This record gives sequence, C-alpha cells and structure tokens, in this order.
Amino acid sequence: SACLVGSEMCKETAVGDAVITAGGVHGEIRKVREQTFEVEIAHDVCIEIAKSSVYPLGTDPNAR
Repeated sequence: SACLVGSEMCKETAVGDAVITAGGVHGEIRKVREQTFEVEIAHDVCIEIAKSSVYPLGTDPNAR
C-alpha cells in the first residue's frame, strides 16, 4: 500500500530506503518532508513526489 501521510508505514520510511513510485520510477529517498519525499532517481537527479505515490521497493504499486 502507498505511504499515506500519518500511517505507520510512512513514519517508518526513511532516508536511504529504496522505493518505487506509482508511475514505476525506482529511486532512493534523500529527504523526508511533511507531505512529500525527495527521491534520487539517478546520480544527482532528484524529484519531489507526494508520499501517497511512493511504495517500498518490492511492493506492487498497481495492486489493490
């Protein structure tokens, strides 16, 4: 399931964790903000993405 703001999974998600976005982009968390994560998707290339669109690596973002 997605990292919903305030959920236990979201609280446990930390800098350095490998994640996959709802769009299928793989990356590593670099910063944790209140509503978003900064995710490094390539060397020195970061995107800011809503926490609700981020899943721990190894989970299927399309599963319901």
